[in-house]
Amino acid sequence: MILHALPGSEPHNTMDPAEQNTAYTVLETIRDAAVRFQITSLSRQLEAARDLLQETRLIDVAILGQFKAGKTSFINSLIGSCVLPVGVIPVTTVITRNHPRPIWRT
Repeated sequence: MILHALPGSEPHNTMDPAEQNTAYTVLETIRDAAVRFQITSLSRQLEAARDLLQETRLIDVAILGQFKAGKTSFINSLIGSCVLPVGVIPVTTVITRNHPRPIWRT
């Protein structure tokens, strides 16, 4: 997965149809298990997750921490690739928004 930093860009849905189908399948499997085991407390959360899948926006996640605490290294580790620069001196001192796919602007 390659991420591109686009400060100030609008959020958009980046799930391709196969990823979205997989997510729906996982949600249905969880829903079926919740019904089977009579876990009614999950119904509202499952409905909210399904609604989020249908929306055309991503959820912003903020990573906060002290100076030189390893925030960028943590993000690179989550992504599984060195996408953001890491160094001995601060190299990511501004707010950065990353997207899993490039956004083409016209």
